[in-house]
Amino acid sequence: MKSLFFCSILLITFASCKKVVCDEGLYSREEISQSALYGAGDENIDESNLVIKTQNDWDDLILKMDAVNDESSNFATIDIDFSTHMVIACFDEAQSTGGHSLEIGTVQHDGSQLSVQVIKTSGEGLVTQVITQPYEIIVIDRCDDNVVFN
Repeated sequence: MKSLFFCSILLITFASCKKVVCDEGLYSREEISQSALYGAGDENIDESNLVIKTQNDWDDLILKMDAVNDESSNFATIDIDFSTHMVIACFDEAQSTGGHSLEIGTVQHDGSQLSVQVIKTSGEGLVTQVITQPYEIIVIDRCDDNVVFN
């Protein structure tokens, strides 16, 4: 009897979890910001590709990014409805000179996973002698499938 009760509870729990069905094909996106951090690494954000699906994680990232400079004041928006959207944030490693950039290219679902293209470029010729950390942050429709960065 106890095992029947336990199985019923598990079934109800898993049935109540809603997985967002992901659309196949290219995803439209809204840019939140594409820039560089200038805190000489004091923001403590490593080179990383992040998928943010909760308000708490989003608030934590904004807090880190604003640790040295008020970076989020330049964002197109900070209000995200995480029930329908998610944030993709890509950060390059800290660079010893300016002229570097990072861009999120195509975001596409192939039927089983979401692929995010990350494009990094470095400065050529004369560049500023300042520590920078290029990044881009976008918001897209929520997808609960696996996300891969390439």
